[in-house]
This record gives sequence, structure tokens and C-alpha cells, in this order.
Amino acid sequence: MKQIHKLVATSLLCGPALLLSACDDSSSGGDSGTINIGLPEGLYLSLLNATDGTYYGYDSTTGVLTDLNEKAATSQDESIQNMQITDTSVIGHFLHWPLASEEHEEEAAAEEEEHAHEEGELEMYYLLMYPEYQPGSAVDADSFSVIAHFHDADLAAHTSEDFRDAEAGSQAAEMLEMLNAHVAEQLALEDEISEALPAGQTLCRAYIDPVAAAELAHEEEAAGEEEAHDHGELVHFALT
Repeated sequence: MKQIHKLVATSLLCGPALLLSACDDSSSGGDSGTINIGLPEGLYLSLLNATDGTYYGYDSTTGVLTDLNEKAATSQDESIQNMQITDTSVIGHFLHWPLASEEHEEEAAAEEEEHAHEEGELEMYYLLMYPEYQPGSAVDADSFSVIAHFHDADLAAHTSEDFRDAEAGSQAAEMLEMLNAHVAEQLALEDEISEALPAGQTLCRAYIDPVAAAELAHEEEAAGEEEAHDHGELVHFALT
């Protein structure tokens, strides 16, 4: 049975971005309390204060607020330990990256499925970029401190060192290649939308619905279409 992934919002307080994508369920380890702030169920928020490094996770289904730094400090799992932020000088902004889950790709190959992506077949990764990183430029191990996503039920992270000097053909090298392709596509999208804005409007961020994009890409692949899809067929989100 496929897991239904949660919608996740990652936000930098005192920072520039509010990011939405799909993610797995979270656990309630390292709980700091239970609150209800009126959000729909099925959301997971990661909230980081760029000034003092305060770092919380919030599950809107359970109402559990988790101190992610405290959870990382007390965990015996290295990937969860990597989530801890002890140096605010590394905090730039979050870069979000929706990616087709490996689990689904393996299942699809084994079963020769020919259907569009369903809910739960995308994973959300987010990277904590260094302050000196310029949005839209190529990403390498010197661009970010950690890349976070769910490991089963827990939000966990890989450090940038896992991607340093990645050997050609390795999983790390392939992930960087896919990430940079996404960054380039995002930059092209923002340039395209900026040109279409009314006079006096400045674009902050722009997105294409990642689920709709994955569905369209799968449909084109099944139909044997090699040309890139038209952005006009997808749902855009633009913040000015």
C-alpha cells in the first residue's frame, strides 16, 4: 500500500520563503507540546528562526509541536542528528525540491504501470542554503549545509559532505544532476513569469504545481512524447 504523503510547508522566520510540497508522515518524538492553530489536517510545517536558530516541526493532524534541535540532540540516529542547527551563520534560505519517490519508480518499473502519478508519489526535499548562495545558480556541496526529507516517519537530513566530490554515476552525483536541472527549470519559469507581470509588479517566487507537472510528464512519457510540455498546461503560483 502506498503511503499518503503530507503537504509540507517550510518557512524561514526573518527569511524570504514559504515553500509547499509533498512529504511523508512525521513522528511525534521530541515533542514540545500540542496546539491547534486552525490549519487543515495533513500538513507538516518546518519553522526556522534565522536569528537564533530556533527550529520547530508542526504536525497539523496531531497538533504536535516538536523542537527539532532538541530531537536531533537526543537522537541516536545520525541522519536525525544532522537536522540540528547550532550555527546561525549557515542559515540562508530554504530551497525546496519535489522529486518522484524512488519507491514509486521501483514499483512502476516492476509492475509496468502506465498511469499518471497519484497523490503520495512525490517526495519533498528541502535544502538549507548558505547565505552566500545566489538563487538560480548551480548547486554543489559548497552551496548548502543539509538536505532534509523524511526517512520513514522521521524528518532527517544528509549533510553537504555526502555530496562533495561525488563520483560520476553515483547516487549523490545523480541527485545533484537532478537538483540542478530543477533549479534551472525554476529559474526559467521565474524569468518567463517576470516578463509577463504588469508594470510595477516585482516577482518574489513562482511555482508550478509539482503533482500536476509529474502527472503531465508521466502522460507524455507513456505517449512517447519527447518535447517539453507547455507551461500553459500547468497550474502556476506566483507571489509578487
